[in-house]
Amino acid sequence: MLLTWVLRLPDRERFGIRKRSAEPSYSALLGVGAAALVSHAAEAGAFSGMTIIAGRLGGDAVAAYQILLNLLAIVFMVALGFSSATAVLTSEAVGRHSTRDATRASVAGLLLNTLFMLLTALGVFAFSRFIGRAYTANLSLAAFVSSLLWLAAVIIPPDGAQVVVASALRARGDNWFPTGSHLLAYALVMPLLAFWLAETRGQGVTGLMLAIFVATLLSCAVLCLRLWWHHAAPKAASPAQSRTPAER
Repeated sequence: MLLTWVLRLPDRERFGIRKRSAEPSYSALLGVGAAALVSHAAEAGAFSGMTIIAGRLGGDAVAAYQILLNLLAIVFMVALGFSSATAVLTSEAVGRHSTRDATRASVAGLLLNTLFMLLTALGVFAFSRFIGRAYTANLSLAAFVSSLLWLAAVIIPPDGAQVVVASALRARGDNWFPTGSHLLAYALVMPLLAFWLAETRGQGVTGLMLAIFVATLLSCAVLCLRLWWHHAAPKAASPAQSRTPAER
């Protein structure tokens, strides 16, 4: 339905929708998509793979981990929306060769998302008892989940921030750095740390959630530093490049 709507746009001739174009090339589009594919597959696969560790801890551990993971996934959907909007505005500014506007769009998206994530985290923490009861009628499991929701609350802000910054970087053409960051944090650090904390240290589901927090914080910090580098590098190279054509 969407494809039909696009092909029948009144402005389809002006935008050249039905014409072949060298800009942007399909290879460039596939470059963005392939990097995002590997990144999301590694992240989602690592989170799901940790269910194996939870399964070794017992039935209640699996149930609690899946409930907490589901809650994080629901909130993450909102962060994905912010990341898409940030990518559109950032890439639009990059296309205009306006470094200042690109940085402004990226930072604005990150700040708005972080504000929403902080408010959501506060809500999760404040209503932890009700959230636990909403997920299960098993009172002991509900109490167990509620006792761990403070960990979900601290994971939410950096988890949302890292996906927004990753999209902002890809909008600048930096496709594979976020993928490498996600592979390091989620495919390597998180499962190893989770196994050590949950089994070796005997921390159970708390250890799994702590591993997610550390990996998410690591990914967020590395990506934010990369975004800052993109902002600072043009200024260091040539201050005139960061000015818009109107300012020049």
